[in-house]
Amino acid sequence: MNHFSSKVKDLKSLKDLLRYNGFNKQSFPGDPSNYNPAKGISARNDLILWRPKSGGIDTKVTNADFVFKMTSVAISGPTTENNHNLSVFDWKIADPNHYIKREGVPERFDFPYILMNPKTICCDNNNDIYKFKD
Repeated sequence: MNHFSSKVKDLKSLKDLLRYNGFNKQSFPGDPSNYNPAKGISARNDLILWRPKSGGIDTKVTNADFVFKMTSVAISGPTTENNHNLSVFDWKIADPNHYIKREGVPERFDFPYILMNPKTICCDNNNDIYKFKD
């Protein structure tokens, strides 16, 4: 991560760093994720068929301005940003024979970043239900 830390100048460059995976895309000499997606800052073990389905699942980012507003931006799902070699996570590809038990999760993890703060999310503490305010 030291290789990239000096390049973080704003929220976008921080998001890009935290979601980095250089699989089959030489971004810098010696990038370990170039040949192995499990070694990216945001790991993608799902891209190696015989590997367990694990890795960087989500990212939450904030900055000094957002901290005082109790705000962050968040994204769910393995990274696909800035690398056309990274496919969207899809259970039909990752587990075509349904060996892995899963309930309540989408078939594909293809979500954008969303803004999160107390004004955008509400909670019914009695039923532990969280949702975006209308």
